[in-house]
Amino acid sequence: MSREPGLRGRLLIGAIAGVAGVLATTYAMNELHRRRRNPPAKVIIADPPPDEAAIDSGTAAQFAYGAACGTLLSAVNPRAGPVGGALAGAGLWVVSRLGWLPGMDMVRPAAMLRKRRNAFAIGIHLIWGAATALALRDLLLARDTMAAGKDETPGR
Repeated sequence: MSREPGLRGRLLIGAIAGVAGVLATTYAMNELHRRRRNPPAKVIIADPPPDEAAIDSGTAAQFAYGAACGTLLSAVNPRAGPVGGALAGAGLWVVSRLGWLPGMDMVRPAAMLRKRRNAFAIGIHLIWGAATALALRDLLLARDTMAAGKDETPGR
């Protein structure tokens, strides 16, 4: 018997799923760069280069942002499928890259970037959304299984 979690449960699961989405995009970016034998694209352009603390802060911020966006997706539609999640990821790109990030002078506006760079970023956001939605689905299933007291592997 499946019970829909309350808002607090959905937000917690959404945060975890959002982190899983960031892990999926990190893997995808690393794999693409490895195959092209190019170093990863720099997100922060700074002169002088950022120190280790700044790099660590940027990494933590990326995962925190993914977790926060995962909570939003889970609050709105905790049962979103991969297509719905990918659309949410595309929406996230639009809101962040065409909206608040350039508005706060954190990044250059997307219109100033090469089309290829924007296409890559949109693709990464599609991956984030689909991976986050799949993680939401699996985490909700795991929650239902644990709540039912089932401790056996399904199908056995």
